[in-house]
Amino acid sequence: MSHSFTEQSDAGKSANIMRLVFSGGLTALGDQITLIALSLYAFFQFESTLAVAALFGIRSAAGLVGLALRHMPDLVVTMRALAGLDILRMLLMFAMIATVDVLWVLIALFFLQDVIGTLQASARMAMLSQNAARPVRQAVNALDVTASQVMRMLGAIGAAAFFDLQNIGVFLGLNAVVFLLAALLLIAPIKVGLPSFVNAEAITQKQAASPTDGAKAVELQLLTIGNSLISASIALFSVGIIPYLAEVLNDPQTGLSLLQASQFGGLTLAGLAIFTGLWVFSDRKAIVAGNALLGLATILMAQSGVLFVLLVLGVFNGLCNMVSNSGARARLMAIAPQEALGGHMQVRVALGALVSGIAALASGWAIDADIMKPASVLIFAGVGFAAYSVLYAIQPSTVRVERKNDVRTNA
Repeated sequence: MSHSFTEQSDAGKSANIMRLVFSGGLTALGDQITLIALSLYAFFQFESTLAVAALFGIRSAAGLVGLALRHMPDLVVTMRALAGLDILRMLLMFAMIATVDVLWVLIALFFLQDVIGTLQASARMAMLSQNAARPVRQAVNALDVTASQVMRMLGAIGAAAFFDLQNIGVFLGLNAVVFLLAALLLIAPIKVGLPSFVNAEAITQKQAASPTDGAKAVELQLLTIGNSLISASIALFSVGIIPYLAEVLNDPQTGLSLLQASQFGGLTLAGLAIFTGLWVFSDRKAIVAGNALLGLATILMAQSGVLFVLLVLGVFNGLCNMVSNSGARARLMAIAPQEALGGHMQVRVALGALVSGIAALASGWAIDADIMKPASVLIFAGVGFAAYSVLYAIQPSTVRVERKNDVRTNA
């Protein structure tokens, strides 16, 4: 069955792609508000970096569940199913409000919504790829990454700037509303007769995955391994940055707010750069350069106790994160077998959650036990980004040749 756009279905598919992008942006907003608010709450309320690490560490279990359900994208790739998961997350947020003072119950509820999040993320990315024509797939991917990351940073700014230990329930209540809006955005247009976005036949049939050549297989493995390494680095950064700011600044909450704001500025610049020069740099160059510079920015952050310098590095950090993330997703979508893309996405997201959770717990315990300083944790995060950049840059030459052939074929 052809996946090409027809004149009749093009408008409907385009509209639904935008629904997925905006719904994903709203979900990212809710995710980030939850994560920052609960992280600050755990750090100041329970006076423990390990409490913060536990919020990230529970993602290990969520990742294991995600791996066990790696075929779920084949089942949930419908607008209504994704909307149902958003509504379920809304209900979990209300449950968190009622149990906010009990750390382990709070973590358990966070775990449940994180499992749902891993399923949503992989299924939604697979839907975007399967229904975008190849010539515009990179643009669709860049749009989705930009929208999600910008909304994520807006959520972080709001949570950090207006956070109050007495009003944690207000933040979680707002998140519940965000998830409900995301669900309505996915459901409402179906009721007014827009064309179906997902080709049900193509998704429900269990077609055998087309074999990939050796070069593509190597690169797929490298992208999966690299995503896990990057996820671990992000977890180290997220766990280490709050106690680090508490050490070097008088007001860590304000510092975190401003740092997130600077990253938002970097993400905005990156989004503009990606849209204006979308086809100037290859996906491979974006992955290598983005992660190398992200590692450099993170290591430099650990060397600075000056807020202004941290803010400048935050802009740089956000820009590099955007470039590397967009490049990696575009590359995965380009080389993975179309009918197996959902499974690849699920494994990528779930394995990343598993590794990041382990890294978070280890770093939180090390900081609380005074085995490692927060600055050292940030340096480890930077080394992780840089290591993957080198690993991808020195991959076998056959992969590079294969990519050039792909470019000529798709031209």
